[in-house]
Amino acid sequence: MDDVLVFLKEYEVLIYLAMGLFAVWQSPLFTPTLDLLSSPTVTLLAAASAPEEAETPEPIISAGCIPDEVMITFPENETTVSGLVEVLGTVNIPNFGYYKFEISQAGMDNWLTIQANDKEKNGEALGTWDTAQLEPGSYNLRLVVVDNEGNQRVPCVVSVYVEAAIEE
Repeated sequence: MDDVLVFLKEYEVLIYLAMGLFAVWQSPLFTPTLDLLSSPTVTLLAAASAPEEAETPEPIISAGCIPDEVMITFPENETTVSGLVEVLGTVNIPNFGYYKFEISQAGMDNWLTIQANDKEKNGEALGTWDTAQLEPGSYNLRLVVVDNEGNQRVPCVVSVYVEAAIEE
């Protein structure tokens, strides 16, 4: 008897659906959007053991550093930095979109974005880099500039040595 009741209830629901008496709601279709200022984040891991004598990195000469267009003016190539570093430079290209500056350990190709901005700069502060959490050693700092059509210019790269911050 119970089976008959279940069958009749299911049949009744089908009739109601066919008659349009039950409203069937669909969930909205979400469309993903692209965030142009975001980039993947990478965690830099400390070396398991530091070599007794650090190798001197070869200076990086980048064709991407163009005065009055794409340039890091501070810190300069092959300088030593520690603590909070105010990165100075110029970002001034036709059809400017945005810029970001990134770091990587010397000899590595995994870049970590420090800051990004969508305002042109001319010999001004591009942002602040806190080196306190980094292991002392050689790093590359690069300025990546993208135009408003998504075309990335050749990055301007400087090589710096991060030393341990002096605790006060």
